[in-house]
Amino acid sequence: LSRHEDALECFGTILLADKSNVPAMFEKAKTMSYLNLNEDAIQLYDAVLEKNPKHVLACYHKGLLLHKLSKYDDAITCFDHALAINPQYYEAHYQKGLALSQNKRYDDAIACFDHALAINPFDSNVIYHKGVVLYENKKYTVALTCFDKILEYDQFHYLALYYKAQTLCMLNKYNDALMCFDKALEIESNHTDSIFGKGVALEKLGRYKEAVEMFDKAIELAPAFADAYYQKGAMLVR
Repeated sequence: LSRHEDALECFGTILLADKSNVPAMFEKAKTMSYLNLNEDAIQLYDAVLEKNPKHVLACYHKGLLLHKLSKYDDAITCFDHALAINPQYYEAHYQKGLALSQNKRYDDAIACFDHALAINPFDSNVIYHKGVVLYENKKYTVALTCFDKILEYDQFHYLALYYKAQTLCMLNKYNDALMCFDKALEIESNHTDSIFGKGVALEKLGRYKEAVEMFDKAIELAPAFADAYYQKGAMLVR
């Protein structure tokens, strides 16, 4: 029903009668987080944890909220707390990996994703983000295996296709990259990063007129796309 304000009132009514009702406190904190009442939500998660330090969901959801607020170190602390309570909580391993990757702690992030995958080997989100982090960490060959694995399960995962194409570009396999960009654009025709990436691959293959067309299309979709203007300018003076 998505009636979060009404839900907040319900949980508030429970807490007027019983200030120590931990389930109501927790659900009220989650609802506050959804409504972007972030500081109030954090205080309520802390109140839950004061009453029950082993409330693993409160640790986890507080971590999610802190991640949303770009407080990555604090989020990692929360996920560590959750994992100390339940080491098999694979979502906490995954979210810790995401927070670590935001801090560019790529090796630590990959270790967290591997922990998550040891528990749930088929989670495509974990596999995808592991691939992205490997790509950012310039481990292109291993990254490629992640994107290929996702595409075995879901051939329409256009972001996996995009990152596979980007990875192939880094390995100087531009023709193969073009095929991946084209597949990504068949699924999501206005994905500007794929359009721009295709332009760069075409440029590397000496197909300058086609590259300019791609940069023009990227600029049309994203008029503030500075890299597309730069690459187009570089083509025009050749």
